[in-house]
Amino acid sequence: MNYIRKIQISGFRGILSPLPIDFMEGKTCKSMIIYGLNGTGKSSITDAWEWLINGKIEHLAKEGAEESSYPHKFAKPGKSYVEVEFSDSKIGTVRLEYDHSRITKPKEIGNIGKVRQMITHPCHIRYGDLTRFVFMRKAERYDALAELMGFSLQMEYQKSLRRVQTILEKEVNNSGQLMQGAGSVFKDYFELSQIDTEKAFRQIAQLYRENGIEIGADLTLKNLRETNQQLQNKMVQDLKATILADYQTLEASLRACEISSDIVPQLKRLRDAIGDVKSTQKELLAEQLLVPIFKSADAFLSKIDTSGKCPLCGKYFDGNLHEHVKNELARLKQLQLSMDNLRQCREALSTTVNKQINLVYTFDNTLGLSKPAVEESSLNQFHSAAEKLDNCFDRLKELLVFDSTALTDELVESYKREEVSFTVSVESFENAKSTLLKETQIRKEDLNKDPLRLKLVNDAQFINTGLSYIAEYFKRESDLNKAKKVLDEYTFFVNSYVSACLADVQRRFDEISDKVCSFFELLEKYNSEICKPKLKLQLDQDRSVVLEIGFYGDTINPAYKYLSESQLNSFGLSVFLASAIHFNKDCRFIILDDVVNSFDAYKRPLVIEIIKNHINDHQILLMTHDRFWRDLLNRHLPHWKHMDFNGYEFGVGPLVSKGMLKLEKVKNALDYDEPDDASRTLFIYLEDMLQDICEKFECDVKFNRRNEFTLDTLLDRLRVRLQNKLGETHKLTRIVSDIFSSNAYRNWLFHCKNPVSPIQKNEVKEVMEKWMIVESMVICQEESCFDILKYDGKGAFCCPCGKTRVQK
Repeated sequence: MNYIRKIQISGFRGILSPLPIDFMEGKTCKSMIIYGLNGTGKSSITDAWEWLINGKIEHLAKEGAEESSYPHKFAKPGKSYVEVEFSDSKIGTVRLEYDHSRITKPKEIGNIGKVRQMITHPCHIRYGDLTRFVFMRKAERYDALAELMGFSLQMEYQKSLRRVQTILEKEVNNSGQLMQGAGSVFKDYFELSQIDTEKAFRQIAQLYRENGIEIGADLTLKNLRETNQQLQNKMVQDLKATILADYQTLEASLRACEISSDIVPQLKRLRDAIGDVKSTQKELLAEQLLVPIFKSADAFLSKIDTSGKCPLCGKYFDGNLHEHVKNELARLKQLQLSMDNLRQCREALSTTVNKQINLVYTFDNTLGLSKPAVEESSLNQFHSAAEKLDNCFDRLKELLVFDSTALTDELVESYKREEVSFTVSVESFENAKSTLLKETQIRKEDLNKDPLRLKLVNDAQFINTGLSYIAEYFKRESDLNKAKKVLDEYTFFVNSYVSACLADVQRRFDEISDKVCSFFELLEKYNSEICKPKLKLQLDQDRSVVLEIGFYGDTINPAYKYLSESQLNSFGLSVFLASAIHFNKDCRFIILDDVVNSFDAYKRPLVIEIIKNHINDHQILLMTHDRFWRDLLNRHLPHWKHMDFNGYEFGVGPLVSKGMLKLEKVKNALDYDEPDDASRTLFIYLEDMLQDICEKFECDVKFNRRNEFTLDTLLDRLRVRLQNKLGETHKLTRIVSDIFSSNAYRNWLFHCKNPVSPIQKNEVKEVMEKWMIVESMVICQEESCFDILKYDGKGAFCCPCGKTRVQK
């Protein structure tokens, strides 16, 4: 089995000088506790490990801190790396080194590929990974579980597939709209109530016959187009008819170029909305970013009791948090309204601009190859005006992309300039269009005097345009059918993959569900009404997962409306631990980075119980900034290695010293001839330990109204309890009695209560050494246990593991 012998980090994040973390004690790979206040560099260790295993640090990437943020600011090239030595000689030492010339491609030294194959599941977790459960939506919680359970890549691929599907759906929708538009033009042109190609074909055939051109009964688009050539030949024979047709084509092309009358007023409304939000933002810019958070908090707090207890940290405060959130939302209401108005104005203008046709393309495409005999200057003037308007539309589309949280004066000025430019361009365009239309109509009048020629031209134009509309509708219909076919086939593939993913996720959870349930119920043993947590995947949505629990005998789904933050964290921690130990079978290494922040004094010992009794075959690196939690860990896990971060210097990193147990600190103070310091440390430690021992030994302690029991009282009651159950001659009874009655203990105790009285170094040392003998007998010395013995009700004191027993 693979364990970690040593981790060394250099020039990475908050660590500049090489930081060695040595897990070896003799020939054994030990677990370790690292204690240090916030800001002393602990999180850099977790980041370094994640970088080694994944090549990327996800939580930093989500905040926009990419690879360029990984090296320490003062790190020199080649000095930013993380190095890990494994116990398996086939892997040995691996190293990932930051490459300043290719920041996304670090240098890999050693068999990192094999390490990543071995560690397929995340084996590190931060407090932040758990707290995100509180305010998450269902899809977000699914993504978080994906990280906890090790199927992030699978989930990312699934999301990529859905993004492509969304693009295809938009393409189908766009094709449908184009077909609908072509169909609408088709119906209006042939004056039909619904699309009927046979009726349209009959109308065209009738016009052929009226112009002396016979057509068979087989009316198809191909047949009609071939027959149209005869009509065109007849037009060519009459030169004036051809010229008249060109003028009518030009007129139709001009009338097809229309400008929406909504653009100018919408542009003005958007400009005003930007100015309104910008003026409101001057004082509320920071608060603007909090609006979505306040909204989420308002929705969350409306479902829980907020009477004085913060759901985030568990601390009590004066006032009503929900009322505070509601007041903040009310204060920001005007900003919200302004932002909503800005969004609506932008969407309205964007819709209008996107619907606007390209004028130059529309005109040229509709005109085709016709070269009407008009003033070339008029035609060029219209073409130039249309091109200027198209440029205005292009600039408007670019201006519609802006960050509403960072509005500038330049943006407002840009909209002002575009409003003026657009108004002038529209006026120029309409004038050029009107001039060209008048010239075209004047030239048509002389050619419209012969009614037969006019009918020939009109019919030919009607047929030409009608055939093009029919062809356009057929093309759009064909495009839509092709797009639908592609979408249907792709959707079938994606749905099959998603179903397989959901089944895989459910399978993974089913594999660990017993452990998750066991861990969760252990962490919530004081809340017996909550039990049997279960993940429920909602099959009607891709990434939706809810937690189901047993609550007072009923099955509750979703469970989040009943669970507190601490209980949600219990579930998250349970999923992580169960997944880590199940899926990483070849590497039993786990990093727990400040994961108990939301756990109270009753739940923290339960975390230790899980560590000692359920994952004791794993090597753990546990980091904390909580001194009391550190002391609790030291007491229950004395065989672990300990490291303290005593401070932080930016030009160095963590200031490191060897972590010491309380009795080691007492011995250290005595070695430096500091009996006063040794006395204080020993007094607090003994009183704390005796509280636990007397509780486990079921000692009778005289009632104290203040519920304060001093060291002397506790030691005396332990002595009496041992005499009663083990007898006065038992070794444990004798050593406790010896401590209680010795002059060294009496002098030391008096000094602790009255520090001005002198204390001798040897007296403190004698009490400590005798107490160490007591501890060796009342605490199980099995490395995986170290629990205090407990009275069994039959006259003996036994360890829960069953390997240590003290009796008469």
